[in-house]
Amino acid sequence: MNLYMDTPTYSPPPLTSQPHSNKRLLYISLIAGLVAVVIIAITALPSVRTSLALRGIEFASNGYAAGPIFKVGLFGLKEISLPSGTVDYAKAGNHRVVVTDTGQVTVLGSGPKVVADSPSRKAAVAIHPAGTFIAYAESQEASPNIAAWTVHLVDVESAQTLDLGPGFAPAFFTSNGKDYLAFTSPTGITFMDIAARTALTLPLNNVSGTRYAAAVSPDGAYIAMPNALTGKYDLFARIESDNTIRLSAVGSTDSGLSDVAWKNGTLYGVTEPMNGKVGVVRIEPASPQYAEPLYSFMSEEFYRLIP
Repeated sequence: MNLYMDTPTYSPPPLTSQPHSNKRLLYISLIAGLVAVVIIAITALPSVRTSLALRGIEFASNGYAAGPIFKVGLFGLKEISLPSGTVDYAKAGNHRVVVTDTGQVTVLGSGPKVVADSPSRKAAVAIHPAGTFIAYAESQEASPNIAAWTVHLVDVESAQTLDLGPGFAPAFFTSNGKDYLAFTSPTGITFMDIAARTALTLPLNNVSGTRYAAAVSPDGAYIAMPNALTGKYDLFARIESDNTIRLSAVGSTDSGLSDVAWKNGTLYGVTEPMNGKVGVVRIEPASPQYAEPLYSFMSEEFYRLIP
């Protein structure tokens, strides 16, 4: 008799690590994805900050010639959509107005409205924040002299046009509950009370050229003007009392700015091209000697700013 019986041996099923491997790969993929997102976010953060800081600021050729107008996007300059042949453009809130190389001035919207249409040269267009008025300068030639240009104020609803005399760079602002139009004339800066149709010119020297036209802040509190002697922009506080206006010097910017524009009480400047690069800076009125660099791009052109 065989005292040893064959005992069946138990062989456990082979262990498989496949489910655990799949989970491990999933976790690794998720972590790698999160790391990539963080890296992309950190890399894009300066572009986001710049885009937000320059929201509403656009760039155009300095010569009022037909060409693209740009804004700063997340991935660099982005051309904005405007009618063909646009040489100048202004906006305030949801209101926009364009000037074309044919001399047409059109208020854009659900129903575009032509408020001027003649072959003369038009530039330096501005629009009231409520969209009720526009203003622009007109000349029979592309002259650099302010005396060759005439400022027009147009009631958008009625299309009634008021000629205000020689001048350039009209700008709307509101002060003490009144709407004003300011522009640079051959003898100084003219401030017009739109409702009263009265105007006062503050005499200034060295304003004969369009290059030296003043930039007025939206609240009329500050004025920036290029200085023909220093090449810098001089900033002034506008002080109004007893139906008189005077300017008080605040300071000067660094040299090398080709244009400035006001946006939300802050002055922005675009630099002249240097080493193939153009820059945009932010300047606080209280300390104009300090310019905060915001953005730069490769270009050999001179630009102007559209706020």
